[in-house]
Amino acid sequence: MKSVLILQHVPVEGPGLIAKALDERHIPWQLRNLLEEADPQLPDLQRLAGVVLMGGPMDAGDTTSYPALALEALLVREAIAAELPVLGVCLGHQIIALALGAQIDYAATREIGLGALNAGAELALLDGLEVLHWHTDNVGLPAGATPLASTSECAYQALRYRSALGLQFHLELDQELLQQWLAAGMDQDLEPGQAAALLAEFVRTAAPREAAAAQVFGDFATAVQLVMDN
Repeated sequence: MKSVLILQHVPVEGPGLIAKALDERHIPWQLRNLLEEADPQLPDLQRLAGVVLMGGPMDAGDTTSYPALALEALLVREAIAAELPVLGVCLGHQIIALALGAQIDYAATREIGLGALNAGAELALLDGLEVLHWHTDNVGLPAGATPLASTSECAYQALRYRSALGLQFHLELDQELLQQWLAAGMDQDLEPGQAAALLAEFVRTAAPREAAAAQVFGDFATAVQLVMDN
């Protein structure tokens, strides 16, 4: 049976609400970290129904320190060519953009915390929604891609290219996953005392965000199901 390959880059940045959407539809998925494998090999596309690329602290273009990132970019191109659904979050979004020929720029300031999106038609349900941002790098727009969302700090918070959807922000997070992030030391990116306030505000604003996540990741799961059924 075909399954969804979820590429994780660090243990703490798991698939969260993406996995929930797949599980609710009984879609099998497998988790791999190519960066930790001694001799990583790309999977047989015939065995895949979709690809998800998660976040991580490394630079998407740092293939010297992380050679497997070049394999992930190749997988993105091959999966898109095969019309498989591809979803990238944060670093995954950047890998998609880089794989499609875009530039990645180191931003002057880090975008961390909750902030509202300006979203277009495909992601209209996210327009004005408070989502969690946690990144420094910003992607350019690949040729042929459609921008879907932005903030004042980041012009391309989301993009669509054929079967691929990239999200710079962390829609996959629920309260449990954010707590794991903070406990793992990501609170060091925040000012003293800011972590507790961020978590409280994240919980307070969770309902509409998780409803939107269910729709966005549900749409991805539906596209995956179509591949599995054919």
